[in-house]
Amino acid sequence: MGKSRSVKCPFHSTYRTRSHRYRVVRTPKGKLTARRIWKIPHAPKCAETGKTIQGIPRVHPRRLTKSQRTVARPFGGKLCANALREKILEAFLSEENKLMQSVASKVANQ
Repeated sequence: MGKSRSVKCPFHSTYRTRSHRYRVVRTPKGKLTARRIWKIPHAPKCAETGKTIQGIPRVHPRRLTKSQRTVARPFGGKLCANALREKILEAFLSEENKLMQSVASKVANQ
């Protein structure tokens, strides 16, 4: 028969909830202690497509510096690359359409 694995709860609330999980670990001294298991944060998602954004680690933003929280492009950290490409293309085509309409109206007036 093995020894008892009873350990003292390492935090104030003793209820076993999703946020109060712990693992029993043996220390170098041979003592059993409880080590807290932290929840894994969600990966940042694109605001338009909902896909995960590449290049940003899956940790809490408060633990990262400003440069690690974003990607070096416009809307970096908010939109994925495909959504940004679509946005740029849409803006370019709308500007081209406005330009063509103004040219067509000038030709019609002459």
